[in-house]
Amino acid sequence: MTGSSAKHIRSEARGSLLLLTAGAALRLQLLPGVANVLIFLPSAWVLHQAGLPVMFALGLAILFGEVPVAWWIMIRRTRAEQGSFSFKTAFPWARALRWQTYALWGLPIILISMVLMMTGQMVVAPQIQQSFFPFIPEWMHIIQSPAELAELPPRVLLALWTVSLVIFTLIGGVTQELFSRGFLLPRMAHMGPVAPVLNALFFAMLHLGAPWGWPIFFVTSLIWAAAVWRTRSVKIGLFGHVGMLFVQSMMLGALIVFSPVG
Repeated sequence: MTGSSAKHIRSEARGSLLLLTAGAALRLQLLPGVANVLIFLPSAWVLHQAGLPVMFALGLAILFGEVPVAWWIMIRRTRAEQGSFSFKTAFPWARALRWQTYALWGLPIILISMVLMMTGQMVVAPQIQQSFFPFIPEWMHIIQSPAELAELPPRVLLALWTVSLVIFTLIGGVTQELFSRGFLLPRMAHMGPVAPVLNALFFAMLHLGAPWGWPIFFVTSLIWAAAVWRTRSVKIGLFGHVGMLFVQSMMLGALIVFSPVG
């Protein structure tokens, strides 16, 4: 990056935004994760004892912990900056993008994110968990195999798919992207090109309940952060992040439909 472009970024970042240090950005990013864990752990244990999927506990943690805390932070700090909250002031990097951008950037981002996430969930994360976190109890395992899904009643499977689509994708995915790339990243832009890297790292650490997944969360979210940094629009991050979660939900739905449920 040239000196003039670096100065432009720093000038653009200042404006009326309250700029964040790396430590402040990390603390803000972790707060929704703490709220998530505080709800997830007891809920997961209770659901496991009842013979229900732990994925429901994650849905509760996102809906009643992570999402409210993230929005509380965004609204509170935006009011401190501007005197009132609006989407325009909270998310300054939200310019409109051409459809070609979504086609040339967004679709490949969804595809690459899907490949990375599936590889991470099926190969990398289990190896890290077995090597470094063998003490994690069974009731904290969220991902279930097709065989385990096939043993669940149809009503439970339908509820799982609804949680995946509505809470994980539409509520959780949108909130996570708006908070991490829409809200935090512009306020970290004064750090220069290291900002999207730190942003992706902090986003990975948001998942406090699954540290074995941090490497894959970091790599995947770095793609979203780099795209938002390059386009100066959180819309491309939303397209990639929520698009990936939507495809995952559709795959879960297909798995449920074609599973040999009795």
